[in-house]
Amino acid sequence: ASTPIAAGLMLAGVSPGAVLVFLLAGPATNMATLGIVRKELGTKALVSYLVGVVGVAILFGYATNFLVDTFAINIDAQLAASNELLPPVIAWASGIALAVIIVADLWKRFSPKQEKTSCCS
Repeated sequence: ASTPIAAGLMLAGVSPGAVLVFLLAGPATNMATLGIVRKELGTKALVSYLVGVVGVAILFGYATNFLVDTFAINIDAQLAASNELLPPVIAWASGIALAVIIVADLWKRFSPKQEKTSCCS
């Protein structure tokens, strides 16, 4: 669920390292995960977990920015080319197939149920 948000941040001009930090630290620090770690391992382990996750995420964020600058990777050009990964025919066929699956599932869920009748009751 974080990937479209990250793509939007990249298109808005946020550095690739910051986006990587968001992708790494976001899911690892949600309240459910933190609650489970604290309950199962204790507060001391939770603090160590948070320091580790945040520290590694920031370290890799700086490393990502360094590598992007060192190798002169043009993020905007990469993102602009990403809409041409699939031929339009495959994109349309996939969209139609997805729509059919959704309609079939909704039909099965909300169609009136027919009661089964037995011959001998």
